[in-house]
Amino acid sequence: MAVTYLILCHQSAENLAVLVRSLYTPETRFIIHVDRKAANGLHEYAASLASRFNTVTVLDSVLCSWGGFSLVEATLNGIAKALEDPSPWQHFVLLSEQHLPLVPAGEVAARLRAGTSYLVANRVANLPPGGRQDVHHRFASIYRELPGVGSFATVPRPLDPALAAELHHGSQWVVLSRAACVLIHASRDDPFWVPFRAAILTDETALQTFMATRAAAAGLPIVYRNLTLVAHPPVSGNKDLIFSDENFFAGAGQGQLFIRKRPATLSGTVTAQLDAGARLSPHRLPPLPATPGRPPAPRIATAELVRALNDRLRIARSSAVVEAMPENLAYRPFLFLRVRGPRAHQPVSVFLLSSDGIAGKLAMIWHRPFTGDFTPATLGPYTTEVVKARIHSIFYHHEVHVADDEAHGFHPLATPEDLDRLAHWTNFYDQRAAALALVAS
Repeated sequence: MAVTYLILCHQSAENLAVLVRSLYTPETRFIIHVDRKAANGLHEYAASLASRFNTVTVLDSVLCSWGGFSLVEATLNGIAKALEDPSPWQHFVLLSEQHLPLVPAGEVAARLRAGTSYLVANRVANLPPGGRQDVHHRFASIYRELPGVGSFATVPRPLDPALAAELHHGSQWVVLSRAACVLIHASRDDPFWVPFRAAILTDETALQTFMATRAAAAGLPIVYRNLTLVAHPPVSGNKDLIFSDENFFAGAGQGQLFIRKRPATLSGTVTAQLDAGARLSPHRLPPLPATPGRPPAPRIATAELVRALNDRLRIARSSAVVEAMPENLAYRPFLFLRVRGPRAHQPVSVFLLSSDGIAGKLAMIWHRPFTGDFTPATLGPYTTEVVKARIHSIFYHHEVHVADDEAHGFHPLATPEDLDRLAHWTNFYDQRAAALALVAS
């Protein structure tokens, strides 16, 4: 039985090359999605693979955000593309560039039962209280995705009891039968997906809920098991989820087919194991790019935006000053600016975020330590929500909902008029932050 792999990539051409070589068989199909904000070297390498092998297809790029529905969108696009292929593939396997196989390339298809999907999908209603609250919080507001950055709450919404009853949660690394892919694709315009489009971390709930409810009701066989060994801290011994050699060699013995996340440099023993199982000579792969290249530049450069906003703030006699955050912060978007008011180190800060220099987000952040409670809090007259946008300085802090701003902080950066409005709201947010800092202290 043939397999189609969808590989989600965002960073490393070398990782992609190793994964394709390790999984290649003449019957195997590869669909590659490269995050639109990835460096041009990765885009070019994916295209070179497609030029060299007629079993490789590159999807149109989606601008992906950690935890955003954009990741589900890329997966649904991959399923649609796979179904265009008339070859008799039987399983669709979702991987990332951080995956490696634990078994030789030819054994993956042999270990998958015909017509059966493999995934983790735990009924949320049966989770412990903390886990249940975590997942329910993801649907407690209408979330809006800032392209390439993350999703932010706009207005509260009650969780539909019917949705709460059917919600399932699990790993995003799924293996789907062809019949499951047909069912998913046929439902693409179904109302089922609507609540997930306005939620966060839906790569852990959308397909899982669909499979455990719609696919199961249709009688499609499902084995509720993750075939990817994820090196969580208790397994790997590190918070970055990087697997060790011991994890790698133990994983195959546990019946799993894949492992993640891979270290930046593979050990000699892991490399030798992959080489032994590979059916493709490394000489048949296109050469790797000499340099990673550069990500696409935002429409407006950081220095230009800082200067334009500060000029406008000075004219308005505002005490706020916009400054760029340090370049070495982890998970920072391309544009990450801080509004510095007259008092430094306030417990309430204002940030401006953007990935493309077109769509922007003002976020007022209350630096309240996270205690594991996702319940909305209040600060002065405002409500706050735990932030699940994976950005240094705001992750798991609280965003203050500025009800006065009907745009919920989402402000475009495209025209001089946009920057005029943005400067107005930057000053407004800064003044409110200064007042709320006294309450939060």
